[in-house]
Amino acid sequence: MSVTLQITQLQVDSLLHKKSQNTTERFQSRMHAATKYIPGKETYSAMTLVHLFVWPLVFQYLGPEDLIRVSAVCVAWWRYVFQGRKSTAKMLLECKDLDLADTGNLYQKVPLSFFGRKKMINLKGTSISSKDFLKLAAAAKQLRMLNVEGCVGITDRSLFQAKTSLRSLRSINISNNGQLSVLSVACLCSYNSLQEICARGLKLDENELLFLAKTFPKLGNGELDFETDMAGGDYFFDVEECVADFELFEEMF
Repeated sequence: MSVTLQITQLQVDSLLHKKSQNTTERFQSRMHAATKYIPGKETYSAMTLVHLFVWPLVFQYLGPEDLIRVSAVCVAWWRYVFQGRKSTAKMLLECKDLDLADTGNLYQKVPLSFFGRKKMINLKGTSISSKDFLKLAAAAKQLRMLNVEGCVGITDRSLFQAKTSLRSLRSINISNNGQLSVLSVACLCSYNSLQEICARGLKLDENELLFLAKTFPKLGNGELDFETDMAGGDYFFDVEECVADFELFEEMF
């Protein structure tokens, strides 16, 4: 007994249409999931496809600093860098060094949680404010090297307030910050973990340097390296040698 199976053209067209519809729905579902990082997008233009599928391929070859610069281009890219792709977020979280020198307020694009594991942060020449500096210091508890050269928004007070957060700090550069005084240097000298201070351009005079050396013995015995400029001069100044000269001068007179 044989059975003949007959399929009409209408049935074939119906099956093909259903398969095509399912494929389209899957594609649209994937596109909808991807476009959640681009608010308001309901149509998928060529540029949208580039944003979704081409740029991510480029981003995976970028380093931490370039990724942060990319995140500042638009909201979609920021969300992609910090939220949309685990590999980029993981790299930014786990990298130990972050160089943001001369990038204005770009540091504001980085969520505070991403500073948590940083060992070195270079903020030279940025427009960071005292308020933001304190937030960053509170987040970066593992920080060992910090460069805030030319960051005129940082004050003596903020360096005092950050002391409890920067317990692991080993080296700091506060050069070319004319708004800072000997009080900032004295505060930094009281950091137990600190081993190096660079304060060129602060123009501390001899009396201030002598005060620092006598108040903080580790300046004179070499436990803490200190670089600065002699007031009125333009040469490297060694505190240890200066203190020795002062003591000899006092003995002579």
